[in-house]
Amino acid sequence: MLVGLCCFLAGLAVPTLLPALWARLTARSSDADLYDDGADALVLNLDEPSTRWFNMGYWPPGERSFSSAAAELCRQVARAARLEPGQRICEVGYGSGDSTLLLEREFAPAAYLGLTSLASQHATAGEIQLRQGDAAKDLDAEPAGSYDAVLAVDCAYHFNTRLSFLSSASRLLAPGGHLALTDLVLPSTPLSLLDHLLLSLLLLVAGCPRSNLVPLDTYRAQLVAAGFDPDSVETRDVSDEVWGGFCGFVRRREEGMGRGRGVLGGKWDGLRRYARVVEWYAGVRSGRPKMRYCLVSARKA
Repeated sequence: MLVGLCCFLAGLAVPTLLPALWARLTARSSDADLYDDGADALVLNLDEPSTRWFNMGYWPPGERSFSSAAAELCRQVARAARLEPGQRICEVGYGSGDSTLLLEREFAPAAYLGLTSLASQHATAGEIQLRQGDAAKDLDAEPAGSYDAVLAVDCAYHFNTRLSFLSSASRLLAPGGHLALTDLVLPSTPLSLLDHLLLSLLLLVAGCPRSNLVPLDTYRAQLVAAGFDPDSVETRDVSDEVWGGFCGFVRRREEGMGRGRGVLGGKWDGLRRYARVVEWYAGVRSGRPKMRYCLVSARKA
């Protein structure tokens, strides 16, 4: 029995110890300190995050914290909706519930309805009794005129379709209620045929209906057709405050803990590649922008 136990322990230890011993024996003298590994120290000192924000953030000058930037993007949308305490808020795409908590803490709504299409996010935020649902279909199940504000932070370009969402949001809002969201639009300068083809491929991979990507004047017309006051429609291009800050954050994180340090793991590779795609379509580092990121608001007529 003792022999069997020794063999079992050896089977556990050998796969771990042999690679470490080989690395120790073959290391250069300057690298031979067993504890001289900054990546290990980084991993041991990482704290479990207190938030799970998942938007691209609004990055004012000097901002370096992702969670702070993500919270600020939510605030920008809330302010565009002219939120006041005691209003009834419907938020579509609430993520893991961080935006819900921010809205309740800073704007004190009388009622709040949150919808997300992702089961994983609904499960994460389940303790605050939010719903999993569709941006258009499930809004239509709510009584007409039952909310004062409809919000969508960094998600409307995924809606199938955004045009149906605008109609549903208008029906849901009480007269004088506000819609506020961030969204992607085509730039004012025409794109080349190649850029159009590449964008169509990108939208297909990302699961975004191609019909959602329109120029700003078409977007305004869609809002008016959905029942919003044409004089109330406001748009603000925040591409630089969003994309530039997000891409800069990803590059800083990569330099500190990314590929060279091996701290962040395989999930980081996907985010790193995504940020490079953002740099391409945003024209962050070079080239002409293929899309713009806008803050949009309108009041129901």
